[in-house]
Amino acid sequence: ELASLRPPSMPESEWLAVEYSHPRWLLERWVARYGRPAALELARANNQVPATFLRLNPTGGTEAELEEHLRHEEIEIRPGKFLKQCRAVVHGNVTRTEAYRRGEIVLQDEASQMVAHLVDVQEGCRVMDLCAAPGNKSLQMARWAGRAGLVVACDIHFHRLAAVPGLGNLRRVLLDGRQPLPFGMAFDRILVDAPCSGTGTLRRHPEIKWRLTLDDVQSLAEKQLQLLGNAAAVLSGGGRMVYSTCSLEEEENQGVVGKFLACHPEFRLLPLRADAARLQPFFHPSGSSILEADFLETSPARDGADGFFAAIFLKLAESEPRA
Repeated sequence: ELASLRPPSMPESEWLAVEYSHPRWLLERWVARYGRPAALELARANNQVPATFLRLNPTGGTEAELEEHLRHEEIEIRPGKFLKQCRAVVHGNVTRTEAYRRGEIVLQDEASQMVAHLVDVQEGCRVMDLCAAPGNKSLQMARWAGRAGLVVACDIHFHRLAAVPGLGNLRRVLLDGRQPLPFGMAFDRILVDAPCSGTGTLRRHPEIKWRLTLDDVQSLAEKQLQLLGNAAAVLSGGGRMVYSTCSLEEEENQGVVGKFLACHPEFRLLPLRADAARLQPFFHPSGSSILEADFLETSPARDGADGFFAAIFLKLAESEPRA
């Protein structure tokens, strides 16, 4: 057994870091937050090969026709666990298909797909995606906004923004979201899918855990708060803003939410459960437990999806009294 290799003088916490291939400081904070069994289960899940998830994006036919095309290409898929639109790949390489090259198949984790649904994009909405690259959520929202709507995909990195298709109702803007935003219009919906530590995606990006430090987590939380504050200034009264990360760390999630609300009395938190009736048609019954919380929180260990966090903010209309 692996345990027999542990040197007698090695502390258990140090050995667990070796056994579960995670930095000691990260495991220790997860043990403090989740308890030892849950923390180790999370670390174990991070060492497994993740499933490949798809979002179907048919451009000239139906989803059923697109699925039939995949079967002809010897791609075996099954429904996602939570979202009705999501598919999981059982067998085959979708990146070799013509449908993938046409953009009718988007590789996107199931939890990531959930985030865009929280934004509640309606036909004709003006939407900003502040940290847009690689653009998966921007494309989702552009489809919902329709020809009468507008989605502005923003990012600080030119090479990443250039990979986002600037088609139809989707426009790309290169900017630094930590600075006041250069827009003379207000948006109905804003998504701030902020740069983060990425501790919810260690299955896909295991290198993150070895270069990440606690100082990084704290500095990222400061940057995330800046992004939210600048986005808040260009959201119209009565509008909705969604803040999301692929982090499991409280400083970047609940901590940022609490600080933002303390600084912006013109906003209030919309608990996820208060939006559940609108969201339920997009989810299988298995998703009901996710929709019962204050925030969107997924876990590789519990849900089989990447670890995502999201919070919904509503900006008071001019006529609404502040709490």
